[in-house]
Amino acid sequence: MFRKLGLLEWVVSLGVMGFLLYMAMPKWQAFRCRAAQSEAKYRLEEIRNAEELHLTVHQTYATLATLRQKGWLKHEPTYYDFQDQQAPDQSRYHIAAKGKAGTLVQTDLWEITPKLPDARHTRDACGAFSAANKTSQRP
Repeated sequence: MFRKLGLLEWVVSLGVMGFLLYMAMPKWQAFRCRAAQSEAKYRLEEIRNAEELHLTVHQTYATLATLRQKGWLKHEPTYYDFQDQQAPDQSRYHIAAKGKAGTLVQTDLWEITPKLPDARHTRDACGAFSAANKTSQRP
C-alpha cells in the first residue's frame, strides 16, 4: 500500500521546496521592509500632530525632546531614529527619520515640515527589494 520514499524522490522534493523558497524570498524581504517603513509613516504623523498641538497651545513649534518630555510622543521607535533637522520656531520645524543601522531600512530617510502635506520619502531602502521582486516574477 505505502512504500518508503527513495533517494530520488527526496532529492526532487527538496529541489522543489528550495525553488519555491528562492521565488518567495524577495517578496518576503520587500514585505518586511514595507512593514518597517510603516513605523516611520506612523511616527511622523504622530510627531506632526504633537507639533500642531504644541503650536496651538504655545504659539511655537517644539523640539522632539520637548514633545517627549510633555508625554505627547508615547512610543520608542524600533527601526528609525528621529531627529530635529533645524531648531523649531513659530513658523517651521524639520524632522527627519533615518533608518537604524543593522535593519532592512538602514539607508531610508523620511522628512516632514509644516509645508509638506505628507511625509517626504527622500531615500528608499526598499527599492532594492522591489526591484528584486520584479525580476523574480515571471511574465
